[in-house]
Amino acid sequence: MILFARHDFDVEQQKLGMFPVANARKARELNSKGFGIHCCVNDFVDRRRDENITKINYWTADLDDGSKEEMLARINDLPLQPTILVETKKGYHCYWKAIDATMDYYKDVQTGLIVRLNADRALKSPARTLRCPNFFHLKDPKNPFMVKTIRKTDNQFTQGQMLFCYGLPRKIVKKVEYKGDKEDMLKEENFEKLYHISQIGEGGRNNDLARICLWLRDEGFTQDVVLNTLQRINGKISRPLPQGEVKSILWGKF
Repeated sequence: MILFARHDFDVEQQKLGMFPVANARKARELNSKGFGIHCCVNDFVDRRRDENITKINYWTADLDDGSKEEMLARINDLPLQPTILVETKKGYHCYWKAIDATMDYYKDVQTGLIVRLNADRALKSPARTLRCPNFFHLKDPKNPFMVKTIRKTDNQFTQGQMLFCYGLPRKIVKKVEYKGDKEDMLKEENFEKLYHISQIGEGGRNNDLARICLWLRDEGFTQDVVLNTLQRINGKISRPLPQGEVKSILWGKF
């Protein structure tokens, strides 16, 4: 878990933005000077961006709408209770410890949690930070609030469990009826019209490429031709999958 600091109330200091903090001792020192302390619970390399995430450790939710009693009732009604529950000045932060989370389905779970809990809709990025427990919230320096963990368990969850309980139905993209020469299905100038590759993004790449794989297979193309086509389509989407992952899509389909 990486700690970050941003001043809670000094406008000039806030212009410096959020910056990493070396350790808890330095974080406590900064907190005493009016800096809010935040954390990113997922692993990353280099800069804190989605594309640099290397491991998903937790799914999260940030609740700050309604009374704390109402928010806590929504949390307690969940089929899978959060591993960690943190009380903030205006609400709660929930953390579900992940066993096997992947970037492809991370936003599916996050979106489902947002809808189920009426949580902060901005919290879909695995690189987002949340206020760290055991530090003061100081936006109103005359009324500091200690952010604190109020519940902690050993619960861990698989991606399948989280998707089953919180995943929302994905939009189904129907294959287009193509009446021309089926060899045209392999031509790159037709990829957008047939496969809607501009709509293939993180969170749906595996499913969409598997859909295309099955379509091409059902049209009679060989495994080698389908693999070559998938690799070319993959190369044109915004965040391509690793080549090994593209090959794995064909497993069990031929």
